Amino acid sequence: MPKRNSSVQNALRILGAFSKEETDFGITELSKKLGLGKSTVHRLLTTLSSEGFIAQDTFSKRYHLGISTYSVGQAAVTQFGLNEEVRKILAYVTKATGESSNIGILEEDEFVNICRHQNSNPSILKYPVGDRVPAYCTASGQVLLSYLDEEELERVVAKGFIPFTAYTITSKQKLYDRLKEVKKQGYSVAINELHNGFSSLAVPIVNHNNKKVVTALSITGPNQRLTSAKITSIIKILTRASHEIAKAQTLHSQQLA
Repeated sequence: MPKRNSSVQNALRILGAFSKEETDFGITELSKKLGLGKSTVHRLLTTLSSEGFIAQDTFSKRYHLGISTYSVGQAAVTQFGLNEEVRKILAYVTKATGESSNIGILEEDEFVNICRHQNSNPSILKYPVGDRVPAYCTASGQVLLSYLDEEELERVVAKGFIPFTAYTITSKQKLYDRLKEVKKQGYSVAINELHNGFSSLAVPIVNHNNKKVVTALSITGPNQRLTSAKITSIIKILTRASHEIAKAQTLHSQQLA
């Protein structure tokens, strides 16, 4: 096993501490949050600041993310093909279904939302970009899990299950059966699995060049709007949109080449 560089790891932990809810920190706060000594935090913040990944407010002396993180974020947006055309397709999905639409990826055992178009209907559920939810109890997560090889899937399952509702899948065999079904039919429908009263529907976005699946397209909404009578038509909308997204991403990558 390669030896870990603790300084690099802790610097990345500092960057990972920032979020939409926590946009700035003092040294003491970061020290307590990460379990690191104040001198270590100060040294790493100084290094990160010198490279533009962290900046310090002149008046409050608190630290926030620097402009270099924006540049890296933009590179990630390009990598996942989240161009303007893709965002237009997401907007179409939201308009056609009446629900907020999302594109996300799998990171270890979690589904991470990387692009979203919010609908105008009120909902108590908010999934902003960057949000993470367990993959095994969401439609998008199940779609992406269904494309993992056996060894990768075993690593995810080994982390266990949390029963968020009475409908959450909490056994290895039930998850495997679900994923087999999802892969065969080409979509997933998760009803009440993460939140009671809410459903999510998702389809894979298949890369036109290598046929791999790294991202999934989904919508989430209350059960009273996502009725069984609507599911079939919504899946058709999602499937067509996923093909258009894949085409737009392929074109975008060709233009960058």
